[in-house]
This record gives sequence, C-alpha cells and structure tokens, in this order.
Amino acid sequence: MLISEKYRLLNEELHKTREDYGAHAGTKWGKVLSDLCRNLKTWDVLDYGCGKGSLRKSLPGANVKNYDPAIPQHAADPDPADIVACFDVLEHIEPECIDDVIDHMFSKAKMGVILIVATRKAKKFYSNGENAHLIVEDVYWWLNMLSNPEFQLQQLNNMDDAEFLAIYKRRDYQKPTDKGITI
Repeated sequence: MLISEKYRLLNEELHKTREDYGAHAGTKWGKVLSDLCRNLKTWDVLDYGCGKGSLRKSLPGANVKNYDPAIPQHAADPDPADIVACFDVLEHIEPECIDDVIDHMFSKAKMGVILIVATRKAKKFYSNGENAHLIVEDVYWWLNMLSNPEFQLQQLNNMDDAEFLAIYKRRDYQKPTDKGITI
C-alpha cells in the first residue's frame, strides 16, 4: 500500500489549505536536477510526490510527469521515466507504507533516482495535530531503507543535518558517450 485513505485525505486537505505545502521543493532543487539531466543527456523526469508541480515549472522544456497520490489529477500510477525526482516526500510517508513506496519509486526509474529527504520535524502539521513529517530518522537509517540491489548510490550530500541529497544510478545503465559508444 502506498498511502492510506486517512493520510491521502489529510495531505489533500493540507495542499488545499496551505499554498506553501508542496510548492517549493521543485524550485529549490531544480538546478541540481537540471545538472543531472544535462549530465545524463535526458530530460525525461518523473516528479514523484509532485505536490503543486513546482518542478515542472522550474524545468521548462523538460518532459516532467507529475505523480502524487494526494493530488487527484496526479494520482494515476505513472509510467517509468529516465530519472525519478523525489524531493521532500519520503519523510511524509506513513511508516507502514515506506517499503512499498520506496519499491514503487525505484520501479519507475529507467536510469536513476535523485532524492532530497528531510531528517527533522516539519514546520507544518496535519489537521489531526500530527507533524507532517511522519518519519524523522537520520541519514544512515534512510540509506539502509533506500538500499536496492538494482541501484548504486552515486552521490550523497548531507545538508546541515536537516536533510540530505542522494543520487542513485541503475546498475545496468550505461551512459552513452558523445560518440554513441557505451562505457
């Protein structure tokens, strides 16, 4: 299960009542993703947990597909993309669903996954009083959870102990060279 109906409704409500909820991660991290796209020579991106869709707005000309089960117009199961971007999402997942969500997210990546995960409590709360970050764990806990035999960690940046960036490459992906030869 990717999300319970209870939390789908709480997230949908927070999206409707707070203009700033799910609105800035794409803008904040668009440059990092743009650099990765340029390096991998692809602009085929799935914004996994897209919120209000700011990533699509920050990458004009890219083929950014939005997916978010709490946003009715983006809730359909997405097709795979070359790169899956998951910015400020995983910490919002119900603990009992996190394994399924991580598996689902990786299953949608043809080349790689880029993540930003917060390791602190959120400033926002659901209407039931719960902190919007349902999982608050350190980077080592998350790296263990994100371990996937089909993907290899390529980059890890721990940002001021509040969040981290991780980039995973599919192990069987071969980057094309400028001459069209795989390396």
